[in-house]
Amino acid sequence: MPEDWPIFGTTGYVFLNFLNGIFVEARNAKAFDKLYTQFTKATISFQDLLYEKKKLVMQATMSGEISTLGHYLSTLSEKNRRTRDFTLNSLTKAIVEVIAFFPVYRTYINTWSVTDRDRQYIEPAIAKARRKNPAINSSVFDFLKDVLLLRFPEGFGEEDKAEWLDFVMKFQQVTSPVMAKGLEDTTFYVYNRLVSLNEVGGSPDRFGTPLDAFHGQNIERSKH
Repeated sequence: MPEDWPIFGTTGYVFLNFLNGIFVEARNAKAFDKLYTQFTKATISFQDLLYEKKKLVMQATMSGEISTLGHYLSTLSEKNRRTRDFTLNSLTKAIVEVIAFFPVYRTYINTWSVTDRDRQYIEPAIAKARRKNPAINSSVFDFLKDVLLLRFPEGFGEEDKAEWLDFVMKFQQVTSPVMAKGLEDTTFYVYNRLVSLNEVGGSPDRFGTPLDAFHGQNIERSKH
């Protein structure tokens, strides 16, 4: 949650997940892993499953939004001689992969500046997507990274800058529903190692909360 937002706390999901975590014995995680694997015959990790389901959502129910982003990014790329040769397919694929690895619902960029908080979400997602897709030209990911972080080329005019920012804001409008549909509406229904951990705002792959961490979180909450 951005610290500069004029709000007091959240709807309770964060606290609920931390509270639930103290009733889960962290040292039993391996035993649950073994039991769950034996029962389901599935060895895929939670994070890999989430990656797959987010891509499924983008293909099955949000293909129109992804296509629009791809065409928009292609239009932006054609304005620079260093990027105009990127294909629509490679740009769209890069967008899909970055969104699939996006660790949060969305970033909150709406001005020319990008906060460190938003940067720390964008850069790892780009890096993971790049490693996962060696067949895609690395410069495609470099271009998408520059756009999302608003690293304008030298000599960029105000109109060009406005178009980049407009793309970023549309990108942010897509990452949020992809996460909601991919995580809460899909992955939570097919990954059930311990179903009490499948709560909105939670991470089912994090098995339990140490009591010290729970008290520490309460101390931080009381400060704010």
